[in-house]
Amino acid sequence: EFKSLDFGFNHEFHRIFWTAVEEYTKCSDIGFILGQHLPSSYGDIFSTLHFSYPNFGASLLGNIELSRLASDAMEWELGEDEEGFFIQIRSPCSDIQVSRHLFECLFLGLIFFYKEITNGLFFPGKIKFACQPPLQMGDRKDVYGCDIFFNCEVNRLYFHPSMLSIPLATPENLVKLHQSYARSI
Repeated sequence: EFKSLDFGFNHEFHRIFWTAVEEYTKCSDIGFILGQHLPSSYGDIFSTLHFSYPNFGASLLGNIELSRLASDAMEWELGEDEEGFFIQIRSPCSDIQVSRHLFECLFLGLIFFYKEITNGLFFPGKIKFACQPPLQMGDRKDVYGCDIFFNCEVNRLYFHPSMLSIPLATPENLVKLHQSYARSI
């Protein structure tokens, strides 16, 4: 249904990958579980780019503009509606747009990353998923740290507007980040 060869990441991969991982692990919550164990993004190109801006809001806008570095396959948007500020991520492929494994893993990764770059000051207000809910909710609300909703029209991560002004990098923090990255290499 969506046929473009201009992707930085093969979008078709998600159709195969998440189905195969669920079948292999026999775990219907594999995206949620994997999302809790993603490695730190400190030191990669996106964390470095985030630290290039004075505050969290500017870094979100800047990195959304550069999201093509990761993939043309997802459309990122920073917006505001009557429910608050949000980051929306949309796939042009309807079946991938409702992939619970993909979006649970992705949103958990974003939450942990945003907490990391804001020194623990970021927290989500609520999350909307376009996918079906899991059979068992388990400890999702505690893990995400907010209310979560399924069967929504969009995949959105809401947060309080005050978080846009959270300062990010100081020269000292940036030096420490680069030193840590250099040591890890």
